[in-house]
Amino acid sequence: MKVKYIKRLVIISALLIIVLVASSSYAFFVVNVNGNSVASESVITTGHMEITYNEGNIIGTTNNMIPGDYIEKYFRVTNTGNVDTYYDIYLNDVVNTFSTKSDLAFTLISEGDKGKSVTQTTCPDKNTKIASGIKIGVGEYHNYTLKITFKNLNRNQDDNKGKGFSARIDLVENEAPTKNIAEQLIDYEKVSDSLVYDGVDILGTNGTSDNNLRYVGQNPNNYIYFNCSTTNVDEMNDETCEKWRIIGLFSNIEDDNGNIASRVKIVRNESLGYYSWDTSSSTVNSGYGINQWGASGDYEGADLMRELNTDYLGNITVGSDGKWYGNSNDSKNRVMPSKALYESAQNMIQDVKWMIGSDGNRASTMWTTKNMYDYERSNNIRKNCSSGDECNDTVERTSFWIGKVALIYPSDYGYATSGGLTVDRDMCLNKTLFNWQDGDYSECKANSWINKSGISQWSLFTHASSTRSSRVFYIGSSGSSVSRNNASSSYGVYPSVFLKSTVSIESGSGSLENPYRLKI
Repeated sequence: MKVKYIKRLVIISALLIIVLVASSSYAFFVVNVNGNSVASESVITTGHMEITYNEGNIIGTTNNMIPGDYIEKYFRVTNTGNVDTYYDIYLNDVVNTFSTKSDLAFTLISEGDKGKSVTQTTCPDKNTKIASGIKIGVGEYHNYTLKITFKNLNRNQDDNKGKGFSARIDLVENEAPTKNIAEQLIDYEKVSDSLVYDGVDILGTNGTSDNNLRYVGQNPNNYIYFNCSTTNVDEMNDETCEKWRIIGLFSNIEDDNGNIASRVKIVRNESLGYYSWDTSSSTVNSGYGINQWGASGDYEGADLMRELNTDYLGNITVGSDGKWYGNSNDSKNRVMPSKALYESAQNMIQDVKWMIGSDGNRASTMWTTKNMYDYERSNNIRKNCSSGDECNDTVERTSFWIGKVALIYPSDYGYATSGGLTVDRDMCLNKTLFNWQDGDYSECKANSWINKSGISQWSLFTHASSTRSSRVFYIGSSGSSVSRNNASSSYGVYPSVFLKSTVSIESGSGSLENPYRLKI
């Protein structure tokens, strides 16, 4: 490759360094290169990689750079070992005297599809990692061009006259980067019979099919330690942590900043207790509550939403008297849970856009798992009545809510089944959830791990009744598997949250006896 020489340039003083990794930490391993600064080629070799760069390791500099000037530095990284490895690229010993930092930029260009390129970025004024987690296979080589440019912005840039930039290029050899929990679940799916794609073909708001990855069966290995009193993975156990369970990996979940990604949803394994979804004064919907989860206008939101996202997060607000709501007519008669979420658990939770759909007053014969999934994310009618003592609230229903802690959906319960010997999973998914207790279809219910024997549990999904504006769906403990009732009813509360993408599984097998241990 031919090097371009430009007059009046600031030249990078470059020394390539390899770092050998020892356990989870590293230190720079300095290699002395003999010879003068204009040697035609210099090579640094370690046990795993060889780095070759042109024109020696040190190049003289000047401070007479003008807008439009640039310099290019070429180097090659080769894997000379017998295993695949990873490396990061740093700019160290950085000296940047530019007055307007944004006028000076670097670009890292990798030849072909190997290595990692970095588009034009402002040059740093301190030591900085510019590329990370680059995999290089055995016998593979990556060719790079590092280009430093004094950008010509067609304006007076005299404030940078006589200024300069210098840095040392360091390479750090690493172990394979840790995969986040979403990536880990995708890997686990390849070897697990209880972790399956649901094949959802409903197009989301961005026009893509979801096809979520879910744990299925009577008791899959999806246990995790969560809400622990310790952040030390080695100290996580039944005494220091709660047990939660991974529902699955869900596609196209939007966070509070509008970023859409696949995210992991979990649910508490034990109920917090029996509480109302919402309740109201006797003059509003006859005291049966309002089926609107989030705040809307002057309405602060459902009682349970506020309790879970204030008191349960340690900000005692609704339960300042030690009580939560538990019956009609604004009855605050249930003892508030004694244990809130530790800060370490809250730091793992992602604020997301929870869809608050409705069935649009469809008949129970339409409540199949696949239909429910569609309804939960729809703009179906959320309040189908307009008058009467049980339909006199004036709250406008919204289709979504952004926050941390909510509840599962009926479709989560449905998709968690593995089916049985007589009725297979596809038959279960196409059978109305209202009738999962009928005959052989009871196998559907028995083989869904979300089913809680003897405990009915609230869901996030609402029913647009033609006579009441307080109806919410719940998952029944007996009789009808999924049905609806007044929001003021008291059912089991199982908090559900989405994890941040930075969370990963550190250890454990996911079994009841050895849950996954998480780190962030």
